[in-house]
Amino acid sequence: MSHSLYLLRRLKGDRTYKYRISAFVVFVSMQLFTSLVLHFHENGQLRYLEILNIVVGIVIACVFIIGAIDLSKRNIHFENVKNERIEIESKFENSQDQLFRIDSETREEVGAWLHGTLQPQLTRLAKEIRTQEVTDLDRIALRVDEIGEKFVRTYSHSLYPPALMVSLEVGLETLLEGRATLVLDERLTNAASVGFDIWSPGLGMPESSRELRLHLGGEYAFAVYRIVEEAVANAEKKPSTSAISVSVCIAGDALHISVRDNGELIPENVNFGLGLSVIDSFVQSFDGTMSIGNIADGVELAASLPYRQETVAEMLLKRFQGGGLSE
Repeated sequence: MSHSLYLLRRLKGDRTYKYRISAFVVFVSMQLFTSLVLHFHENGQLRYLEILNIVVGIVIACVFIIGAIDLSKRNIHFENVKNERIEIESKFENSQDQLFRIDSETREEVGAWLHGTLQPQLTRLAKEIRTQEVTDLDRIALRVDEIGEKFVRTYSHSLYPPALMVSLEVGLETLLEGRATLVLDERLTNAASVGFDIWSPGLGMPESSRELRLHLGGEYAFAVYRIVEEAVANAEKKPSTSAISVSVCIAGDALHISVRDNGELIPENVNFGLGLSVIDSFVQSFDGTMSIGNIADGVELAASLPYRQETVAEMLLKRFQGGGLSE
């Protein structure tokens, strides 16, 4: 009862409130007047019309009140939707401002790094070459590797590849184009079925014979990308390397990464550089395992990361049941 009274009080904010109240008062007045006339009429047989008039008046009044309560509910719902829209628009505008700010700051940071860190190193190397302080090609190549290792690679670690935002498949294909062959588990490619029929059977879509696409989180996909990137970069450093192959597959409860090259074998007691340290840090962050060793025709780096298989359809179903796609 108190809730109904609250809804009726909320109607005061409706622009048609006065007109509705006026019409209701006029209707009640007319019903009372008609009932009084019939009650005191000389013809007593008209009393049944009085009763009928009162019953009809009560029914219409109840319908009016129920309609007013429903209107109040609709007004409240409309206000909530309006407020949600305003909130979403505000968040969108704030997000746009943040994106513009981040983009501007990133451009400034990259520009400052190129001008203040990388350029002096390249200028110093160019000067040494021109003044013939450095004439040995091996030493020049060593200096270039040092600049790439110490400055370019270190800085690039903090950058997220744009192609990876689309999918792991696009990210790896972009990374390895012209550098290595890629064998990617079909369940991680666009060839796999998203499997909408699992979480929306009402659509009546036919069952697909394709494998269901597996879901990788952003951090997980980035770790796979960085491991492959570092392993390929290390393989390319060997002058004898002419072919590199990359394999990413899922078996059991693990995702397996293999990077093979046909370059020179690893000598005993070799000191591994920054690249393997980066790979090891990503592997350890997921409690995985890593190994590198000689094979029949070259060198293989193998890494395994624990992975609980979850399809895209299952992920979407969880998010919809949880109240939306806000995660």
